Amino acid sequence: MPRKKQQYLSNLECFIYRCKGNDIRYVLGYRDNTQIKQQRYLICIGINPSTADNTSLDKTTCQVENMAQRYNCTGWIMLNLFPQRATDFKEVKSETDFNVDKKLRKAYCQNLHHIESILSNYMAHILYIWCAWGGQIKERNYFWKSFDETYQIINKLNLNNRCYCSGE
Repeated sequence: MPRKKQQYLSNLECFIYRCKGNDIRYVLGYRDNTQIKQQRYLICIGINPSTADNTSLDKTTCQVENMAQRYNCTGWIMLNLFPQRATDFKEVKSETDFNVDKKLRKAYCQNLHHIESILSNYMAHILYIWCAWGGQIKERNYFWKSFDETYQIINKLNLNNRCYCSGE
C-alpha cells in the first residue's frame, strides 16, 4: 500500500519522468530548491519501479527517503535498471517478451539515456549511489545487460567511488 509523503518530503519538490500512461517510469526524485548551492543527493538504482509517484511513496522509496535523511542529503533520485512498473515481480516482462516487444526495448534504451543524463547532470552533487537491486537481478538477462551498461556510465563519469551495494 502506498504511503503518504513524510514531513521530510513536504519541503521538497518532486520531479518524475515517465511514458504516457503509468506502465513505464524512468526517474522519480525529490529535491530541496532552497539549498541550490549545497545540494547533496542520494541516487538509488533499483531493479524496476513499483507504485511510487509524485503523490505517494512505496516501500522502496520510503527506504530511499530514510537513507537520504540519515546522510543529510538535500534530495534523492530513484532510478532503475528496467523502467517497467510492476508491484509483483511476476508481472515484469519475460526475456521472450523483451526480445520481441519494440516498445519495451525502446523504453529500455530511453531508461539508459535517463540514467546517464541524471548521473552526468547531478554529478557534482551526488553524495552516494546506492545499488539496491538484490537477488532479482538474476531473474532476467536484460537486467544484467542494463547493470553492465549502467556501470559503464558510472565508470565513464568517475562515480564508481561513490557506489555502495546492498543485497546480493
